[in-house]
Amino acid sequence: MSPVDLPGMRGSDAQINASRLPRVNADGEFMIHPLEFIETETVILAPHEGGRGTPLSSAAYNGQYRPHIVLQSRQVRQAQIETRDGMRHITDEYLGVAFWKGPNVIPVSAPFTLTMLLMYAPHPAYDRLVPGAEFTIREGPKIIGHGKVLRRTTEENI
Repeated sequence: MSPVDLPGMRGSDAQINASRLPRVNADGEFMIHPLEFIETETVILAPHEGGRGTPLSSAAYNGQYRPHIVLQSRQVRQAQIETRDGMRHITDEYLGVAFWKGPNVIPVSAPFTLTMLLMYAPHPAYDRLVPGAEFTIREGPKIIGHGKVLRRTTEENI
């Protein structure tokens, strides 16, 4: 899609990709969706369980740590990989998230409440992130944690 000029802005700041504009209101003005979040019960796996070798700290919050999640059972511990044309491909559907807020000390091998930003919402792939949905947390193909959605909210309610 071609870039769109926004009124009141000049130069490169005035150019945005039209595919990233979520909607236009009745007056023809661009509307940007509020940020969307999920509140989750999350477990970060210990290294001996296949988790991270380096623990996460609270510096991961406010979008500083951006793993992916895959909607699937919390018990899954391996990415689905297939070989095509001699190359290995991960077939799981990855959803971009960012850790937003949680406890000051991020526990390992113990459940805690974590709020995650849905990086590309309102993309339809995020529609299945409803209360009760289970997921694994990924760093590339490595599963470093798992969780369950407790609720979904927007920035106005966080």
